[in-house]
Amino acid sequence: MALQEEEATEWAEELFSLASNLLSHNMNRETSLEKAYVRLTLQPNSEGRIPVKNIVRMFSADKKRVETALEHCNLPFGRSDSIPLEDFTPDLYRSFLSHLCPRPELSSVFSQQGAKGAYLSVDQMTEFINERQRDPRLNEILYPPLRPSQTQTLMEKYELNHSLLKQGLITLEGLSKYLVSDENGVIPPEKLDQSEDMTFPLSHYFINSSHNTYLTGTHTIVI
Repeated sequence: MALQEEEATEWAEELFSLASNLLSHNMNRETSLEKAYVRLTLQPNSEGRIPVKNIVRMFSADKKRVETALEHCNLPFGRSDSIPLEDFTPDLYRSFLSHLCPRPELSSVFSQQGAKGAYLSVDQMTEFINERQRDPRLNEILYPPLRPSQTQTLMEKYELNHSLLKQGLITLEGLSKYLVSDENGVIPPEKLDQSEDMTFPLSHYFINSSHNTYLTGTHTIVI
């Protein structure tokens, strides 16, 4: 409880800024899953273990799939079970997610790009981004296709295996991290903070709406 009005005002302003932060409401999948991991590890029970029911609640869309994914990772999966905090490492969490939400379509990307084995080369990754990911309507002068050197920089952001990076290779996991990053967001993050001043009374603004907004009487029930 705030003891002074100034302190309460500061709290209210900070809470409002968090609640209305467009970047946090439009975070990419990878960041969202990282936050879920942090939340799980910060809520252990009195024995310092993560209750399985917390994981089921976090990914509640399909309880059976959650339990099956935990079982595939050789983790306790019963409703009343719990997992030692030190056993639920980030690597094991990623393995759990790969079993919970498999991405078979990514394997087809590798085969279609002519990958040999479980890796894509810089040239293959460049071709994938320019030919498969890039919007063909873009002006090539204003938005030129990526060069292999730029692709290598991207790979360094998302590939965790440094020895493979030195060979100019990216794994399936690295490609997956790239595809769910801000690089592939529908709306560029820098655009989310651009908004008009909305602090004036409503009468100060034009309202852009459909022609059906102001229908009255029998117009509202006509098909």
